[in-house]
Amino acid sequence: MTPETKLKRSILRYLAALKKIGEPIRWRVVYSGTGFGKAGEPDLDIVYRGRAVKLEIKAGKRQPTKLQVKTMDEIRGAEGIAEVVRSAEEVVEILKRIDASLLEMKEKDHEDQG
Repeated sequence: MTPETKLKRSILRYLAALKKIGEPIRWRVVYSGTGFGKAGEPDLDIVYRGRAVKLEIKAGKRQPTKLQVKTMDEIRGAEGIAEVVRSAEEVVEILKRIDASLLEMKEKDHEDQG
């Protein structure tokens, strides 16, 4: 099993645990090298609390290809979240940032109404 496959399995276990406890999350694995996906697409396509999150999984010092970088830039340009991740902990941090952003927006809305 490759290091990236091990990392992907670890991330998928984390996502499944979130779903099991009722978190609003959905994901799919993108298989771009198999003829079923589009080259350059990030490895994981996640929707978390209404936010589009696309993750490119890289183990060690491997870097995304030029096409992957271009695709992630396009996703960010459409106000989606696109990141290269090297650990399940990085995924946890990305989802925590979404939670914090949503909480901040909710608090601001509450202040504006009051």
